[in-house]
Amino acid sequence: YDVAGFNDPCREVGGDYYDFIERGPRRLGIAIADVSGKGTGAALLMATVRASFRAHVVVATEIQSLVASLNETIVQSANTNNFVSFYYGEIEGDTGAVKCVNAGHNPPMLVRSTGAVERLKADGVILGIFPGAKYKLSETALSPGDMLVAFSDGVTETQNEIDEEFGEERLIDLLRDNRTEPAATIQDLVTNSLREFKGAAPQYDDITLIVVRRIS
Repeated sequence: YDVAGFNDPCREVGGDYYDFIERGPRRLGIAIADVSGKGTGAALLMATVRASFRAHVVVATEIQSLVASLNETIVQSANTNNFVSFYYGEIEGDTGAVKCVNAGHNPPMLVRSTGAVERLKADGVILGIFPGAKYKLSETALSPGDMLVAFSDGVTETQNEIDEEFGEERLIDLLRDNRTEPAATIQDLVTNSLREFKGAAPQYDDITLIVVRRIS
């Protein structure tokens, strides 16, 4: 497996978060989250999200229960104007099996070695709003040559000087055309493309990206 991650806050501090976690032998956990709002307030809530997630993830439990417990913590910590979109997946190293929960986050993209692109489901509610929320487990698999890409909406909603968004289709084309490249190269291609696309326009949102490729 070849893994890369990137975060670029639009202000001095931001409300996006990503993480890689070794959760058992040859099992990789990947997390990405986005707090509503920007700046210091969003960053403080995201610090709570990270600390709470790290505390919950050490408990041996199914990941849908893990995310439900994290939601209860965020409900108690956030005010009514804040919420968190959150994606967490675990990859079994030997088989490539992926189990994941998506709590209102942008659907990650699974780029197959053939060039086919699948959007993983986002069927769970965001964190921090609804106490007692239940979350559904989704399953897929990475075969050799496949790539999983998770991102915050700052990627697809990057705007240029005429208020045009970068959008999902440009991202899909970029990932498909470069699917055999190393994860760090994919990361650089995406971030450089966003920079070129927006030109002199300001960065309106935090940008976060995770790339996981299965090599063999």
